[in-house]
Amino acid sequence: MRGKTAYAATMPPPMSPLTQPPIAPARRTQAERSASTRARLVAAATDALHRLGYAAASTNLVADLAGVSRGAMLHQFPSKALLMAAVVQASFEADYRAYRQALRGIADPLEQLLVISDIAWVQFRSPSGIAQTEIWMATRSDPELAAAVLPVHDQMFARSFEEQARRFVAAGLRDMQAARMFLYHNVALLRGLSLEHVLGTPRDVLDASVERMKQTVRDVVLAARANGDGTDG
Repeated sequence: MRGKTAYAATMPPPMSPLTQPPIAPARRTQAERSASTRARLVAAATDALHRLGYAAASTNLVADLAGVSRGAMLHQFPSKALLMAAVVQASFEADYRAYRQALRGIADPLEQLLVISDIAWVQFRSPSGIAQTEIWMATRSDPELAAAVLPVHDQMFARSFEEQARRFVAAGLRDMQAARMFLYHNVALLRGLSLEHVLGTPRDVLDASVERMKQTVRDVVLAARANGDGTDG
């Protein structure tokens, strides 16, 4: 009995929940670590493109900004062109999520078009929007970049463009070709305004242009509804 008592006296007291050692977090898988590295590199590239422009956004700079080694970056993106393609894809996907979120609870197709115009203006002048424009312009003189980026750009743009064209049709402009042409006009306008934003044109001037674009959308759709045949003239 004394032996058991002596043994018990040498045992440490039971640990309360507050003194239990922390449970080590589960180790991330290789796929998770790889995805995290890619995301950091894409974010760093977007930042560099927005602040410094395409020419200055070297892969060495991007690796430094992301806090990864040159070798780790090359493992994920063997070339600058492939990194830029990933930036374009990530930007489009973020834009798409923003549009879907903004349209929740809005049933009227015309109201959807006007809300999307506001979101598009925010996206075009955002860091990721400016980064996209920097890349898009650089494809003119860089065949390798064009080969990597333009297929991604065209695929993503076609998806969102056709959805938007269908909204015009649902709103009352039933001529699909007219809806597409109207959309091209608006995209070109917003892209041009985003460049004016970078160059320092006052925001009130740019915002007034966007409001005029929205008023034109409203006028065209309401005229088509009034005509009853989906045309505006």
